[in-house]
Amino acid sequence: MKEFLKETKDTLLGYKSFNSYGVLQKVYAVMTVLFIAALLPLPYEFYISLRVLICLGLAVFIYVVSQNATNTPKRFKYVLLGLVVLYNPLFVVHLGSKLAWALVNLGTLYFLYMVRNRVEKNSFEQE
Repeated sequence: MKEFLKETKDTLLGYKSFNSYGVLQKVYAVMTVLFIAALLPLPYEFYISLRVLICLGLAVFIYVVSQNATNTPKRFKYVLLGLVVLYNPLFVVHLGSKLAWALVNLGTLYFLYMVRNRVEKNSFEQE
């Protein structure tokens, strides 16, 4: 968890050049900024745009995980697909409160952090 918080802070503060990031790191960095921005009181249109961008980012994650990680557990792909359904802009899921969405967003960000690290290290366990 300490690594997650440190890396999130480093991403937000831009300690590394964005151009030096790989595709998955760039998508993760953009999604981190979007999830942090989602905590602010912004107009509803922003949150619809956020759903579109997060959905696209999750699709990139699914593609990269499918292409680069030969031993990807199926459960990771299923969780990513479930997140695409949750964040899709066409059939909006209402969780009720902003706090519930904030917790889901942070959980999603942490899951994507774990997936990204495993893809970069190609360290998926055999199933």
